[in-house]
Amino acid sequence: MRYKGRHSEVTRKGNIAIKRFKKDLILNFWKEVYFLKILQPFNFTPKIFKINPIKLEIEMEYVNGETIDRYIEENGIDEKVLQSLKICRILDRLCINKKEMNHPNKHILISNRVVFIDFERATIKERPSNVTQFVVYLNKKLNLFKWEEIADILSRYKREYSDKSFSQIIRMFNLAKRNI
Repeated sequence: MRYKGRHSEVTRKGNIAIKRFKKDLILNFWKEVYFLKILQPFNFTPKIFKINPIKLEIEMEYVNGETIDRYIEENGIDEKVLQSLKICRILDRLCINKKEMNHPNKHILISNRVVFIDFERATIKERPSNVTQFVVYLNKKLNLFKWEEIADILSRYKREYSDKSFSQIIRMFNLAKRNI
């Protein structure tokens, strides 16, 4: 089984995914390795088994999961979607800006756990936007809130990056979950 992307190709061999980067994208390879290694202890990225810099390959755990967009269509907001939001918070606290959280369809997989993949475009940023982008994505996908209802909460979070402002976001989605 093969999956071709713009920067790499992923081949599956049993429970192993081998991600091979195009030869001219060595920087993307090293960024992926760097961020996956940093995030291994958090258990929301595939486990790394082997890195081959000569072939620009990363052997990692194959995650057989459903994409976040399809999962939300079937389940709405539930604990795994809220877990995705909490993972975005972890990334923000680590100053890792994933960049794809406003369109995470191919970047968040839901299986027995929530897994974030494809960190080759991630950057270190003092004020990352994972939580705010993901909230905007969820709101567009589910049409839960009027923009005015979330704009103030999101700008407060972006200004403070505090646990209190993040808790308000979680509370907002918990209330929406009950009303669906």
